[in-house]
Amino acid sequence: ASDDDDTSVTDKVEVGASDDDGNSTSGNDTAVVTTPNLDPIIDVTKTADPTSIDEGADGTVTFTVRVDNDSNPSDPVTLDALVDDVYGNLLDGANPLVSNNTCAALAGTTILPGQFVECSFDATVVAGDVGDTATDRVDATASDDEGNDATDFDTADVTYDNVDPVIDVAKTADPTSIDEGADGTVTFTVRVDNDSNASDPVTLDVLVDDVYGDLLDGANPLVSSNTCAALAGDTILPGGFVECSFDATVVAGNVGDTATDRVDATASDDEGNDATDFDTADVTYDNVDPVIDVTKTAAPTSIDEGADGTVTFTVRVDND
Repeated sequence: ASDDDDTSVTDKVEVGASDDDGNSTSGNDTAVVTTPNLDPIIDVTKTADPTSIDEGADGTVTFTVRVDNDSNPSDPVTLDALVDDVYGNLLDGANPLVSNNTCAALAGTTILPGQFVECSFDATVVAGDVGDTATDRVDATASDDEGNDATDFDTADVTYDNVDPVIDVAKTADPTSIDEGADGTVTFTVRVDNDSNASDPVTLDVLVDDVYGDLLDGANPLVSSNTCAALAGDTILPGGFVECSFDATVVAGNVGDTATDRVDATASDDEGNDATDFDTADVTYDNVDPVIDVTKTAAPTSIDEGADGTVTFTVRVDND
């Protein structure tokens, strides 16, 4: 019969025999069968749901742990320990690192041979970047009715999904208006903010004005006092920004007109994903009061005394 203890069973056989002359003889012997103890066996499985979260931000993941008793049929086991290397003692109902923790209810639970117990808990997986993997491990210990321990572990991986970078472009003009009827010089300021997630620095690749051309080109003849060219290839950290300015000529217009130009920026993150944005700046035209110049001449400029005289007057009005 099966047994799980270190025991032995002895049985004895006795034999009687006789020869052809009628003489008899007998003999016996014994045999010993031992049943050595077999240590219990458990199998731990850990899974994560979801198996990935967005890069650059913490995420909540539900982890499920299953403990199977793969011991021999006479060995129930008691679950004594269930410890996660990141989230601590899962059998502790007051564990502050987890929530919705059903594992605590399994402390001291008996698992029959061929059976299993399963539980889950929610936990925060800290932010990471695309290509990173957050791996944590759970270790279980169970003991059989002879006090022998079984241990096993499993790990669960959470990866990080790409999130496209985000930039915000702002363009301003100073002054915001010039006198009508004449070209004017305006200083334009451009600011590019990196509004991406916390793991995504971006590189400024393109800064183009639809009127004044490539602002990252230090030789651009359409602008002067251009500090934007120095930003080519600059890295903008998450939550940070770069800013530059340039002077340019706004062509003449009339009151009621608006000179609008647009700047477009492109930046790429460390995975090569692009972010684009644009902004416009308006320059209006201020009224300038009209100016005329009046000139009057006489011909002749003198007449004889004592008599009326006819004089031709000429009037000229200039629009200045």
